[in-house]
Order: sequence, then structure tokens, then C-alpha cells
Amino acid sequence: MTRTLWQFVDRALSSTTTVYAACAASLALGLSFIFVWSPLPWGWQGIDFYYEIALSLARGEPFPTMHLVWGYAYFLAFWYWLFGDHQWVPLTAQAVLNATIPLMLYHLVRIELGARIGVMAAVLAGLLSFNTIYASTQASDSVCTVLVMATMLCLSTGRARRRPALFVLAGVLAGVSFQFRPNLVLFPFFFGALYLVLRPKPRLNLGEGMRQMTVFVLAFILTAMPWVVRNYRWSGLFVPASTHGGIQLWFGSLQTGEYQSNWFYHPQAAVEFAAVDYNSLDAFPIIVTGQAANCGPVADTRVEFVYWTNREPAVNRVPVPLDAAGRFNFALPVMPAPTAISYYFEASAGQAAKVVAPAAGADDPGIFVLSSDHLGDLDVGGQLLDVFDLARLARHLAWAEPLATPNRLDLDADGAVTEADLRFAASLLADERELPRAQTADVVSAVTHTDVSVVLQFTDGSTLTVPKATDGRITDIVTKQGLASVVMSRARSFSSVEPRAVPLPRSEGPGVSNRCLTEIGLERSPIVGSRT
Repeated sequence: MTRTLWQFVDRALSSTTTVYAACAASLALGLSFIFVWSPLPWGWQGIDFYYEIALSLARGEPFPTMHLVWGYAYFLAFWYWLFGDHQWVPLTAQAVLNATIPLMLYHLVRIELGARIGVMAAVLAGLLSFNTIYASTQASDSVCTVLVMATMLCLSTGRARRRPALFVLAGVLAGVSFQFRPNLVLFPFFFGALYLVLRPKPRLNLGEGMRQMTVFVLAFILTAMPWVVRNYRWSGLFVPASTHGGIQLWFGSLQTGEYQSNWFYHPQAAVEFAAVDYNSLDAFPIIVTGQAANCGPVADTRVEFVYWTNREPAVNRVPVPLDAAGRFNFALPVMPAPTAISYYFEASAGQAAKVVAPAAGADDPGIFVLSSDHLGDLDVGGQLLDVFDLARLARHLAWAEPLATPNRLDLDADGAVTEADLRFAASLLADERELPRAQTADVVSAVTHTDVSVVLQFTDGSTLTVPKATDGRITDIVTKQGLASVVMSRARSFSSVEPRAVPLPRSEGPGVSNRCLTEIGLERSPIVGSRT
């Protein structure tokens, strides 16, 4: 029995039929993840707004952002332009492309390590590749992996056969793959240096290796150049990858020590998202976007944008131009940092009642901040309760440090700043349901302090530690995952938590009062562009 099984395995590893079977298995798994069940939580629509951007591109609109590179969005847009808004079409194309990986991997490994190992590699890729799961959702990884695999195959084949054309093709493929996943921008340069140092068999002389890598890198640069030129013409900045690249480097910096395999559990992962909606690029105008839908006929709809700043408290009212679909996209004047912009929208159609978003209007406006102090207190207008206020309360109670605005932090309005205010502040920030203050439960189980730190223990076991020695950065505060991490990335306006005889009206969501005004917001133009 054992001998028969070994003979079967031996024959399987000696036949290219096994490779094609692995491709078929990959396709079958990919289609099952699309049409039957997928372990990914996002469904067909995917992440990073690729679906929405692709639909706009299919309608002929320009690519709207530098936050993401454009390769995958245009890949999706092609299928939507050809077949309409049927998400299963590009996903099926992804599954087919992904099914070529076992075949390409076989040929690559066959050149480098031998045919039998190549067959085994194809089987493993066909049955166990995580990329097969990603092919079931609209995320750039699925297609990018195929392009990277093709790049490596061209490089290996070009080296083995000494064919310069394959190095050119590898450079083009590398340039395209970088425009799907911008973290690949340095790969050609790294590979080129490694190739010249190692000069793998058959042994190359240095001159030939330099010619091959020069062709490869130049082809990559020329293929990548349209994206870089477009970014420069759009913003005046040299952005070779995307503006999302900084956070990718930050993710990598968290993958150290015990968090090597998963940065999500690193204490500083809690500061991934800023609590305040802000922009650091004060040299550019702020773009205001949104849509006045279901307000009535667009021709009869009137929208005004109302705003003021902490520098200029005078109220400005700006008539909002609407297109045929009720969408709007306009720029505010350039403002210096630091500046806090308070704003709301008013919309009316004919004799209908006026609609305001956010719903409380001037009583609890939206807040957008211009500041380059990424790790500091972004609440430059002093309008928001956030973790920095929590730290101020903790330091005041533990070491009697003075408060600049004690009345503002007397949250229970009893005339004194006490531990009750600290607990209340933490509870307000930890409760994501935006409940009225009377319904906010105390989520702090204990508050302790020493000569060097204050520790807030939350009811779920997580902790938030405020040090006495600080540089005023949010990274000085240490948390453990749970409610403590939630507190780090949330802010609530003081207006929304102040005691009132008549409660403030609540909007249906961020920046939305009802279905009349939707998708409204201020953006980091031109780096991010309009919200989708």
C-alpha cells in the first residue's frame, strides 16, 4: 500500500498534468469563494473604495485621488465599462488570472530548482494560496500577485536564455504591478542590486549583468512614469507611490519583537486612525464634496455651505453649485495651519422645510482641522473631547497639573474637576453608540496612579496609561487592545455632551442629516480628492 502510494506521488510529481490540475483546482476554489462562500468579511465590493472609483472611471470621470494608485481601479473599470455594474465579472476574471499562478510558478521553479520541485510548488500554490481567497473580493492584491509572478518568471527565463527582450518585459510588468500595489516601487532597484552582487548561475560577467538590469530598471521607470507625472501635474508634489505609503511604512515599524507576525496587537496600533478629521497640506485648497439627493428637483434645490474658523469667527455662507445629478465639488480658500474649520450645510427645495447637515447645525457643527502636528493634539480650536483631554484630566488629578479650561472639563457640571469627570470622559469616548449623557455607562473599573503614571482600567480588562513625563504626543500614551484603544481614536464635540434642556438633534451618520444630503465632507485636496 505504501509503495503504491509512493509510486502514485512519484508519477504525479513527474507529470505536467499535475500542474494543470493544480491550475484547475485553483480556479475551482476561486469560483467557489466568489459564488458559494468566502471567508473574507467584505463581500464582492471589497475595500479601499475601488468599486466606487471604478464605476466613476467607467462613466468617463477622471481618477480622483493620490491616496491609491490607479492600476487596479482601471482594471475593474474596464470590466464595468464592457459589461455594466456586475461585480461577479471582474471577480471571475481575477479567479482566472489567479489560476495561472501555479503554471507560472512551475516554470519559474523548474528553471531554478528542477521540474519535480516545480510541480510540487504548483500543487501547493493551487491548493493553499491565500491569493485565491482574495480573488473573491475587489482588492488589488489578487491581480498584483499575478503580475509579480509574471515579472519573476520573465526575469528568471531572461537570465537562463540570455534574452534582453524578457528583461524589458519584466520591467514593464514590474511597472504595472507597482501601480496596483505601491509598496513594490523599490523592488526593481533592490532586485537589480542583488542580481549584480550574486550573479546567479549560469555565471554572468558583471558587464552583462549590468546591461540586463539597466534594461529592466529603465523599462520599469518608463512604465511607472505616467503615474508620477500625473501626480506632479495634479499637486505640484513628487509622489512616486501614493500618499498612503507613509502609513504602510508605519505598519512595518510596528512589526517588531512579539508583534513580528501581527502588528494589530502592538500598543501603538491604537493610533492608526486620527480622532480628528484633519489635513496637513495647508498649501492646497480644501475640497468640499457631497450630493443633494432626494431633496426635490435638482433645479429647485438650493444648498449653502456655512463655515467659520477659530482664526476668523465671522460666519461665511457659500452657495453650492450642483450638477445635473445634484453632486457638488468646490474649493475653499487656502488657509494656514493650524486652523479649525467649523461647518454645516443648509439645503432646501421649493417650499419644503430647510434641511441641515450635521443635523444640529451651528450648535454642533462638523469640524475639519488643518495641522501638521500629526502626533500632537489636533483639536486646535478646543472644540472636541479627545484622549488628550483625558490625559489632561488624569495628570491634573494625579499631580495637580493646571488645566487651561477647567470649566470645559467639568463634564458633570458640579463646579469641580474630579475623578467622576475623568471616568465620564473615558466613557463618552469609549461608547461608540453616541448615546445621550444620561445613558452613558461608566466603563472605567479603576483609576490608579504612581509617581510616574496614571492607569485607567476599563471594564473589559484593557488599560490606558498616561505617563507623567511626556512630549505631548499621542504615542506617549500606552494602551492594551479593547475599550482603551477605542478611546485613542475617537473624539466628541463638547457641544454634544454639554447638559441641555433640549437635546441636540442627531444625524443619521457622519455629516448626514437625512437622505437629502449625503456623502458630504471636506477632503485633503488634491492629495485625496473627492470622497466617493
